[in-house]
Amino acid sequence: MYGNVDAALRWMKAFVKLCISEEIGCEQSAVDPCLLFKKDEKGNLILLIAVYVDDVLIAGRKEDVDEFKNEFKKTYKITELSDLKRHLGIWFEWIKSDSGEKAIRLHMDDMATKIVKENEKLLGNSVKVWNTPGYPSLKLAKPKEGEEAVDEKYYRSMVGKVMYFVNKVCPVCLSITRELAKCFACPTQDHWKALTRLVGYIKGTIGKGRLLRKPKEMRIVAFTDSDYANGEDRKSVTGGVVTLGGVPTNAMSKTQAIVSLSSTEAEYIALSAVAQEVIFQSQILDELIEDQHIKPSVIFEDNLGAIYLTKNSQISQRTKHIDVRHHFIRSMIENKVLDVKFVKSRSNASDIMTKNVVEELFLKHEKSINGGMIEYNEKEMVIEDEDDVLAKTDVPEAGRDGEAKREDVGSSGDDKNIDFVTEENCLSLIEIVD
Repeated sequence: MYGNVDAALRWMKAFVKLCISEEIGCEQSAVDPCLLFKKDEKGNLILLIAVYVDDVLIAGRKEDVDEFKNEFKKTYKITELSDLKRHLGIWFEWIKSDSGEKAIRLHMDDMATKIVKENEKLLGNSVKVWNTPGYPSLKLAKPKEGEEAVDEKYYRSMVGKVMYFVNKVCPVCLSITRELAKCFACPTQDHWKALTRLVGYIKGTIGKGRLLRKPKEMRIVAFTDSDYANGEDRKSVTGGVVTLGGVPTNAMSKTQAIVSLSSTEAEYIALSAVAQEVIFQSQILDELIEDQHIKPSVIFEDNLGAIYLTKNSQISQRTKHIDVRHHFIRSMIENKVLDVKFVKSRSNASDIMTKNVVEELFLKHEKSINGGMIEYNEKEMVIEDEDDVLAKTDVPEAGRDGEAKREDVGSSGDDKNIDFVTEENCLSLIEIVD
């Protein structure tokens, strides 16, 4: 597997060939080639397989997992690593949440401790614990002429470690991490100060981690926001949080590639970016549990102008220059794949992905994202807020027909597909040896 340029491709082809054979009977996902699954005679999902080079994650009922391993051993030698405890540096722990439900706690406490100790060694003193990862409204800029820069080697090393940690288990720090990563070549004292604050926040997360819970429904629900004309280059920032029934599955904080001429345009571009991830996850659900997948997927947006742009194709002086690639979201709404709805800014979980916010607001969204459940009203699909300025009946009607209700697709009590967050099911890890 190692040493040849095309070894990884050859191994992947051999692995898939064995998995889709009659003896094992799995199918390869057309959306994500590293995901394989198996269904029973009635079409119910019974096995999920994710492959990362020579590490294979298997989820399903214990008897189905054991059957897969036994068939696989006939061809390849494997090392059984028992139930999933650690993968790619992430620790997985089964716990009971405050509400008593079973959940999975993800953490990288060992790496967080290493980051803190390394930073303290460079500073020569203890790092202060902070409740937020960044200074509110902080805008990091490139150094001015004559301004002293800090050591690039240590700065890059620290930010690189932080980026890996944040991308894996700490999505609430994505915004400040993006800001720090923009100045690898010329960091200043301001950048080092901001990095130290971020490390102080990470120090406070040790022993906490984030949770994965059971989704409240099989619907993709996302939140999107943008920070208009952020920074010296006047480019806006796209922020997004994608969930499965309220359970965060992905988050993003990216600088937009172009300069927007208005906040509405920036929000519209952000909507387009988040819609791509929503469609990707929706396609995976279609493959795995088509009969239970509730459609359309929903994206919450806090800018009315952007919402109206998605449902009105009229050309105006302020919008005719927008690149056609961003307009694909209109066809998704017309085809009832997506629906875009309003949410108040203070209830928009993606707000902390675009900028450093005040402590009260950050802690509110941190609790929902790291706690494993972003609450929303299941019937109205509007954030639970009594004085929302735009209720469901006030949103333009385009795309509302055909919006699936939960009871239309079968109740969860009759589900035959496996629920992976239960005691009777297992999440196993094996490593291919030969």
